[in-house]
Amino acid sequence: MFKPCERNMHTYSRSIRTHTPVPSALDKENMATTKNCSPAAFLMGTTGKITTWNPACQHLLGHTEADILLRPLSSILPEAMRQRYADCIKASRKAAGQLDTELICADGRRAPFHLTFVPQFGKSGKLSNYSVL
Repeated sequence: MFKPCERNMHTYSRSIRTHTPVPSALDKENMATTKNCSPAAFLMGTTGKITTWNPACQHLLGHTEADILLRPLSSILPEAMRQRYADCIKASRKAAGQLDTELICADGRRAPFHLTFVPQFGKSGKLSNYSVL
């Protein structure tokens, strides 16, 4: 059974950066909140690589956290959807963006998804990552 989210994903100020050798306390808190969130949710760095993958994502898509971490989100998008994804990310740098797409499951089947990309900003105001719901 998944635990409900304790707070809204939109309140994050920053999260995991793949080049940070030791996660800060806030990074650890964001990772824990994302992993314990009931809906499928993950964090994605500005380069498009997945940095956190919660159990609901694994349940829906079959990809384990060990298999998916640090892979680009585009690796589980059908080729025909990748340009729409790139356009959505470009538009999502300042405000949340949405994309209706399919994701490729671990067994090769395609599952329809509505993704919401919520940009997260560091203390400097620079984009640090995206929460994806």
